[in-house]
Amino acid sequence: MKEFSYVTSVRDKNLTVGQILKKLGFSEKEISRQKFVSGGIQLDDRQCRVTEKIREGQTLKLLFPEKKQIAGDAEGLKADEIPEILYEDDDLIVVNKPEGLSSHQGR
Repeated sequence: MKEFSYVTSVRDKNLTVGQILKKLGFSEKEISRQKFVSGGIQLDDRQCRVTEKIREGQTLKLLFPEKKQIAGDAEGLKADEIPEILYEDDDLIVVNKPEGLSSHQGR
């Protein structure tokens, strides 16, 4: 499981957990998804609500479960359609894909 931690500062005083997460760049969808992860959003090592107000010096933590691979290894693609991976690390992947090849699984 991956973890994101942030220690609140005096500038964050009286903001809610949700406001802090938005300020840190998390989208509404990402925040909403974390609500359904057991222990997904924590304040000082206890699960909390996004409406909870924070104080200076508290530790806000998000836990991200490892994602499961949904599609197989380029399943259904011809050899010349398999995208070239230009860069990859634990958080980011840069792919040179053919035009028209979907980036996200559709219906």
